[in-house]
Amino acid sequence: MRRSLLALVLLTACNAAARARIPADAEPEADAASLAPDLRAAGDVAVDRPPPLDAAVEPSGTTSPDASPPPPADAAVPDAASFPVDTGSDASPFASQLIVAVGNDGRHMTSVNGKIWMDDVRETTGNRDGPKNLLAVGYANGQVVAVGGGCDPACTGRIVLFDGTHWEEVDASAARGRLTGIAYGNGAWVAVGSMPPALRSTDGRTWTPAAKVAVPAGLRAVAFGTVGRQPMFVAVGDGYTRVTSLDGTSWTHLVASTGTNEAYRAVAIGNGVVVAAGGRLDSGTVDSGRLIRSLDGINWTDEMVGGPEMPNVVFADNRFYAFSGAGDNILQLSADGKEWLMQGTNGAGSNVAVGHLGITRFFLSRISPSTVKISTDGYTWGPTAAMSLPGDSILNAFVVAGP
Repeated sequence: MRRSLLALVLLTACNAAARARIPADAEPEADAASLAPDLRAAGDVAVDRPPPLDAAVEPSGTTSPDASPPPPADAAVPDAASFPVDTGSDASPFASQLIVAVGNDGRHMTSVNGKIWMDDVRETTGNRDGPKNLLAVGYANGQVVAVGGGCDPACTGRIVLFDGTHWEEVDASAARGRLTGIAYGNGAWVAVGSMPPALRSTDGRTWTPAAKVAVPAGLRAVAFGTVGRQPMFVAVGDGYTRVTSLDGTSWTHLVASTGTNEAYRAVAIGNGVVVAAGGRLDSGTVDSGRLIRSLDGINWTDEMVGGPEMPNVVFADNRFYAFSGAGDNILQLSADGKEWLMQGTNGAGSNVAVGHLGITRFFLSRISPSTVKISTDGYTWGPTAAMSLPGDSILNAFVVAGP
């Protein structure tokens, strides 16, 4: 396996669906003194960190707007008191930061610090592929958009808006199946899913189908960012499908499905590079992980094959973090998407999301069914016991809303 000595994007739709099988879904920033003590619980496994990765990359000279120097390794996620929810008259519904989590059975909840969760609502129970599921979530321009749906008893999509206080269902009839990815860019939201076409909206309320040409079935994730020197949407999915769009309406440069039980399940963009991550869908397959990159959204090269499936990839602090999910405890790091450095973790979960709370970098994930895990560096995760949430509805995605 190749290694590198080379080294954030604003957190968008993170994310990716859970490991569930889907057939072919204002307060000033806190200073260091206000940060809580280290999160590591007694008994957590210590994990060696690699040397810093070089921030230089070859493709474009562009830098993610979320790129910033990483915080100290021992920085901790703030306590709730450090980031109170603004109850004043600010016109923005997200005057302070708020983490939003969504999941199966229409589950949704919020947190100001990733540790204490509020307003935990579960709309229904017991249907793993039901129409109420929420599978992905994004934030832009003061608005949270969550998408989902299911195929039991019939395939349907779902779109829900959140303004910081209220959740609102909007018409998703243009979706012929579950929606599994959401991203915002170039003035529009784009949702992709199990059936074509992709959907596009400029306000989150009214959704229209994108051109069906080159929009395949079985898309699992979508991201927006600058690839090379061109801002674009990139969507990935079943059979290692990849497809791009500049506006969310016209889709081109399709890499068609291989027709196999394999998929790219996550995609991330940073430093002018797009990376897709995935592998075989049947758990237990050895050395099935895949990572691949593109410098222009058209040509895909430097594929890395081997190790466990990689269903999670995010970009933060001038590097890509690809996670193997719960159970395998493998983290792959790369500054350019070409050379990867394998590291161990002490139990990163699935559906990893990344963001900032004030000045503090943090990562969130979950282990089945609904225990939230948290990390400030991507390597050391915990604690878990104090963060296990009631209910058995799987959490599928997280996003940070607010300034």
